[in-house]
Amino acid sequence: MNFANYTNIGQNGFTVEASVYNNEFTNNNIMVWYIYDPLFKSISRNSTPINLSLPILVQTDFFWGTNDFTQFAKHSNFTCRFNVGNETYVTAARMETMPLGSRYENDEVSSEKRILPTHVLCASPRVKTPGSGTVDISINGFDYSGNFKYTFSPPVDVYRIQPESGPETEKTRVKLIGTGFLENKDTIIQKTGVL
Repeated sequence: MNFANYTNIGQNGFTVEASVYNNEFTNNNIMVWYIYDPLFKSISRNSTPINLSLPILVQTDFFWGTNDFTQFAKHSNFTCRFNVGNETYVTAARMETMPLGSRYENDEVSSEKRILPTHVLCASPRVKTPGSGTVDISINGFDYSGNFKYTFSPPVDVYRIQPESGPETEKTRVKLIGTGFLENKDTIIQKTGVL
């Protein structure tokens, strides 16, 4: 079916009926919304180790001057599709604001003051083998665009930390020994706590 002549994009929906025999139409009143396609501009990371699922922020122009936020949020089905070699992985996604979560603090505010989303947030999948490919984003779960280059690197694993002890009152520089760290690409953040 082609609804290309619909002119009220982003604002109002319309019902779709189908005819199979003798111009007898269904009476389902299934609502369809046209939207002005968002523009996916950039992604916050372009690689992850195969054994980690990490968040990816996609900077997005949703064209809120044309698209209605309420209808868009109600009828969209955001997903991210990762193509690596012969494998395809799909993860759930959602609209998000920056700083993260600021939209939810303002949900009770009138639509004129609401902070509108500027990003799509999804997570990278855990995959079987390292490789390069692409990530695409969909707003309806069927049509994808973006075509951002993406790499799945070997798994990250830490075997040992040196030294294993240090003074309680001073900072101690530690060395992580393991595999999967990409030189000059990975930012290593240490999390410490009680075992």
